[in-house]
Amino acid sequence: MKKILILLIATCLTGVVQAQFNTGTDPFLTRSLTGKAIQKVYARTSGGGISVTGISSGEARIEVYVRPSNVLNNTSKAEIQSILDEYYDLTISTDNNLLSVTSKGKFNNMDRKSQLSISYKVFVPQNVSTDLATSGGSITLASLNGTQQFTTSGGGLNLSKLSGKINGKTSGGSINISDSKDDIDLNT
Repeated sequence: MKKILILLIATCLTGVVQAQFNTGTDPFLTRSLTGKAIQKVYARTSGGGISVTGISSGEARIEVYVRPSNVLNNTSKAEIQSILDEYYDLTISTDNNLLSVTSKGKFNNMDRKSQLSISYKVFVPQNVSTDLATSGGSITLASLNGTQQFTTSGGGLNLSKLSGKINGKTSGGSINISDSKDDIDLNT
C-alpha cells in the first residue's frame, strides 16, 4: 500500500513539473540578453518554476511563461496580460551584469480568477552565478560554472553539469543531480 501511495505522489509531482514547463506552449514573453554580459541571475517567483541553462554560443535570452493557475481555463493572451497588469508586478532588468527577474502579486488575497503561474527559462553564458527562489515550483539548473544559490518550497531540484559552489534547498520536493562537481550542499 505504501509503495502505491509513493508511486501516486511521484506521478502527481511529475505532472506538476511538466505543467510548469510545458514545451508545447509558446513563451508569453521573450527578451534577448545578447550583448548584456550577464554574470549573475537573480530570480523570484511564486507558483512557477525557474530554469537556468548555460549555453556556449547562441542567443542568450529569458523566456517567461504565464498561465492561469486553473490549467483548465482557456484564458487568452490579452486576458492574461490584463490580469498581469492589474494584479502583478513583473520586472526584468539587466543592470551591472545582473539579470534580475521577479514576479509578485500586488495584493495579498487575490481571487482564483486573478491567480497566475509565472515561470522562467533563462539561457545565459555558462560562467554565471545564480540566486533563485520560488514557492510551489521546481528549479532546474544545467551546464553552469560558478556559485549557485537556490531554494524552493513544494518543488523539486533538477541539476546537471554544474561546477562550483552549489547550495540548494527544497521543502517537500525531490532532488535529482548528475554530472556535477566541486562544493555541493543540497537539503530537503
